[in-house]
Amino acid sequence: MKNKTDTPSQIRFGAANTDLFEGTELHWINTIAEDTWQVKLQQVDYKKENLLGNPTVALMNPSFPFIAAPYEDFVKFQEALNSTGLGSTYNLTCTALDWCYFKTECSNIADSLPDLTFHLGSGE
Repeated sequence: MKNKTDTPSQIRFGAANTDLFEGTELHWINTIAEDTWQVKLQQVDYKKENLLGNPTVALMNPSFPFIAAPYEDFVKFQEALNSTGLGSTYNLTCTALDWCYFKTECSNIADSLPDLTFHLGSGE
């Protein structure tokens, strides 16, 4: 397995390789369940506006490439995105099952979108 530096990937148990971090420090977040990676989700900011009505729970799954949200909270994000014109520019598509996604590669739009910031953990 290779990473962006074209060197072999690695897995460590009980420690992190800080040589692979740039410009930030690692922050540990306690899980709230013993059998999953559930963490507290305090708020979600898009264009510096909190889109999340109330704090809730996030389920972290590194193998799942999507962000799912309650429909009423996602609608706020969709409206904010469409108000910038980026929803139509990058072909934001929503299905009857309330899944929305871009039909454009993320790498093509990442620099155009404002940050989507997740505030995880207890907030302490």
